[in-house]
Amino acid sequence: PPEAQLPALETHKLNTVVEALAQNPVSQDLPDGLDVIVYPNPYRADGNYREDGFEGRGREPFIADRVRSIHFSNLPPICTIWIYSLDGDLVRHIEHNRLPDDPSAMRATWNVITRNLQKPVSGIYYWVVQTPEGKQQIGKLVLIM
Repeated sequence: PPEAQLPALETHKLNTVVEALAQNPVSQDLPDGLDVIVYPNPYRADGNYREDGFEGRGREPFIADRVRSIHFSNLPPICTIWIYSLDGDLVRHIEHNRLPDDPSAMRATWNVITRNLQKPVSGIYYWVVQTPEGKQQIGKLVLIM
């Protein structure tokens, strides 16, 4: 009853979140070129991604700098991702090696930490995705930290 002044007993909306990605199955033939997508781009440190449930789920005790996420989607099951500064310095190297039946075969995540375990600075970065067969795609990523 209202006179009891009990708080609502509803569960927080992020407690039962399930990740579901609408993607083509990996088993279908890959196109001649790659069609990799990077998001969010630009990545904004003040973008409230954590509060909205897009990063850091299940990692609440960690500070914001350790739960950031930039996602690569439409990846082949086996590829390498390199992230470079505008000067050509290697910022991060990610080996993506999944079985084609794995639900995460077409996506990878960068935790927005450099290879030297530091937070990157604001700026424009290049990313390169390359398959073992030599297919390659180059793109740009903007970080607003």
